[in-house]
Amino acid sequence: MRRRADLSAAEIAEQADLGRRAWAASTEPDTRYPSGIVWSPPTWLALVRDAASGRLVGRAGVLERTIRWGGSPTPVGGVSSVSTDPDYRGQGVASAAVSCVAAFLCAELGATAGLLLASRMGAPVYSRLGWRVVDGPLQCDQPAGPLLWTAAFPDKPAMAWTCVPGSLPDGPIDLQGLPW
Repeated sequence: MRRRADLSAAEIAEQADLGRRAWAASTEPDTRYPSGIVWSPPTWLALVRDAASGRLVGRAGVLERTIRWGGSPTPVGGVSSVSTDPDYRGQGVASAAVSCVAAFLCAELGATAGLLLASRMGAPVYSRLGWRVVDGPLQCDQPAGPLLWTAAFPDKPAMAWTCVPGSLPDGPIDLQGLPW
């Protein structure tokens, strides 16, 4: 895990380019998602490199935030920026990055849970890793005002990973800021 603020300008550009290439190879983007949303950048990144070439082939990010979940303050690790080089899809790259981030947010950040907003393409991967869809509704901020994510993007569910044995909170989720 690397703190985003500690990455060099070249590394920032490299991981941003990976994100652009990953989305360009997907059928999911449209005018509203992801480019129509203002996102919070991750604080930490798991960067996955090809062992032979050193090429960046995957990434996943996480940020710390206390959200309101079921009316209670809940510290979470917001997982974002999950991307795999199109040439490396189906080889476990995203699974490795997300597993690294999940372990980090529980052990190092002391979060109660990991929370992400899944793309249609990513949801099956997260499900296989043990993440589960959580009922909302889920609200976040945008420059024009609050956005009810679950109504605007019903095909992009909130999914959670629990760090604390037992059940996750129930009820409405307010991200208390921009989505990640």
